[in-house]
Formats: sequence, structure tokens, C-alpha cells
Amino acid sequence: MAQRPPPFTALRTLEAACRHRSYTAAAAELQVTHSAVSQAIRRLEEELGAKLFYRRGSFMEPAPSTAILARAYCEAAQSLSRSLLDIASRNSPDSLVISLPPGFARLWLSSRLPSLDAAFPGLTCDLRTTRELATLDGDGVDAALRIGAGPWPPARQEALFDISLFPVASPQVVERHNIVSPDMIARAPLLDQRDFPWDSWFDTLGVEAPRLGGRPVFDDESLALDAAAAGQGCALTYAEAVEPYLQTGRLVRLPGPTALTPRRAYLIWREDNPKLRLIRNFSWWLRGELGLLGRDPAESAA
Repeated sequence: MAQRPPPFTALRTLEAACRHRSYTAAAAELQVTHSAVSQAIRRLEEELGAKLFYRRGSFMEPAPSTAILARAYCEAAQSLSRSLLDIASRNSPDSLVISLPPGFARLWLSSRLPSLDAAFPGLTCDLRTTRELATLDGDGVDAALRIGAGPWPPARQEALFDISLFPVASPQVVERHNIVSPDMIARAPLLDQRDFPWDSWFDTLGVEAPRLGGRPVFDDESLALDAAAAGQGCALTYAEAVEPYLQTGRLVRLPGPTALTPRRAYLIWREDNPKLRLIRNFSWWLRGELGLLGRDPAESAA
């Protein structure tokens, strides 16, 4: 067992390999050789005394402990980045502090940050991922992305998209449980989420939801989707969250209806914020990435 934490570079390599499920893709992202990635993973396995990846056809499937370690690295890296940004941009007129849920940051926003940098090269964004609601008053947060029913006075709020839920699962789970129709989903393992209970979806289907007692309840949609992609069961999700999983084939959409919920995604801010111009630039970029430019934004002032 390792007596001291592994070096950050090794953990960065593990996180990339875990995210891509491929040493080759991780090597390309990190601009190193395939051999360097393989050796780094092997050294970590020797230090930790545990197998971190298993070959599954053309993919390297991370062990459950690997996903935990990769997530811990991401959280530590984000914490360090946040501290550095706080120091560098505390008094910068071209910096924005954005608060948003961890799941949305990881699943949707992180891969689009290069687009934001290209649109506004001088803008520095400090992304604070938390489930706690920012007050926008004395906490240093300029704008926040919220998923809920609202409203959140005294903030200005701009509606972005509805949270419409549908079920997904890995191809292996679909095959294992022969999920060819909506009624077959109730017979498969279901992953329970605090924010997205299955009752609403089964109500849309017109049947009673099965009891899910004795199973873990996820409070982060990204954790639930990771578990679903690992073959642990079916999960409810919405289009903006599951997009990268569907694109890579790690998850597939299951047959059945879409359940519209009263929850929506909003961007909120205070009109008296001195960085209002930057917030509006960020809002414009965000709406463009969501395909909302050209539509009237649903805004309301609390």
C-alpha cells in the first residue's frame, strides 16, 4: 500500500485514461506516448496494490476504485485551480466567478470551455462547482447556473432549457435484460437519484414505479451516469447531461416516453453587479452553445 499520495502527473494520466477508456486516446490528449501512459498506470497499480484497468475488447475498462480515484483527482485539481484563480483574478475587471452544479460542469460545460475562450479571449472564468446555492451577495459569485423550479430573488434569471427525463443504460445492460420495450425497464436494475426519481417517468408510462429500497441513492447525475455506463443499471437523465455518453456509445437511450418535469436550467445574476457586461457576454455564449440564439430569452426579474 502506498505510504504517500501518488504524484499529480500520474493521477492526471489515470483520469485521462479513465475518461477515454483508452490509453491511446489519453496519450494523445496528454501529448505523451502510449508507453508512457501504460507505465504510469502500472506504477500506480504497484504502489496501490490494486488492478486499475481491465481490457474489454478495444477499451480499457476502469475498475470502480479507479473511477473514485479519478474523481478525487478532478476535485483536487479544481480546488487548486480555484485557489490560483482567486489569487490571480480577485481584482481583475475581466474575471467572472460562476457557481454551478458539479454534474453539469463535468458533463456539459467543461468540454466547451475552449469555445468560451475563443469567443472572449480576455475573459477569465472561475468555475465553482457546488450543490450549495450561491447568494450572489458577499460570496464573490457573479452568476450561477441553477437547476430547479425557481424563482431565486433578488436575482435576475434567464431560463435555458427544460429538464425532460428519459431512461438510458449501457448496451450490455440492454442485452442482458432484453430491454426491447418500455415495460421491460421495470425488470432491470434501476439507479435511484435524489433529483430524478423514477416515479415521474413511470407515471408518464402509466404504470406504478417499482420499489427501489436497499439501493444507493445518487445526489449527482454524473455519478449515476457513470454507474449506468459501468453496467450497474438504468438511469434517468436529460439530453444536455447525457450527450457525451450517447456520442461515445457508452449509453443508449431506452424505449419509452420523455417525462417533462417542473424543473428548468437557469442562469441567474444580480443587475447591480459591476461586471454586468461580462455576465451578458457569458449568457450570450451559453445560449449559443445551447442553440438558443435567435430566440427570445425567458427572463424574469425577481
